[in-house]
Amino acid sequence: MAEMVSGNSAVDGGRSASGNSATIFDYMRLRAAESRYLSKEDEWKIIDNAIFQLGLRPVDAKSYLVGAAICDGFSTESLVKRTLIDIARGLRKRSDSIPKQTFEFMVEAAMGLAHNEIARGEAEDFVKAACELASLKARRSGILRSRRWYRQSGAGKPKQHQPE
Repeated sequence: MAEMVSGNSAVDGGRSASGNSATIFDYMRLRAAESRYLSKEDEWKIIDNAIFQLGLRPVDAKSYLVGAAICDGFSTESLVKRTLIDIARGLRKRSDSIPKQTFEFMVEAAMGLAHNEIARGEAEDFVKAACELASLKARRSGILRSRRWYRQSGAGKPKQHQPE
């Protein structure tokens, strides 16, 4: 039965038939060397290439990519989102709402984690998604005690014109 399985198997220690783990790790590092931040599409292109060219399983390819990202100091969209979700869940333990200042801090953190390669609107979208997953609501602020600041954040939301 083990002879019928090609590529990854328990017999060869999880390594692909075309190379060892150092070669695969170097492949991931070279593919990601073009940018300090990989969007979700770029991540999947690299993972797809590793699956079809190197014969890796999807979970192994993703693990090598995350390891290369951590070791080489570049970032991926999935790492940024996962970090923001962890922060939001930690905030949820203390309160069920997020103040504007904390939201802004998380937006800056997202941009920093992405090495300033993403727009502010995209970072706001990442933070809003993390807050929604953690069931955090926007805390009211301002004179009118409004949540407008939260509704108007994000790349897809039109900003109101501020009079000069």
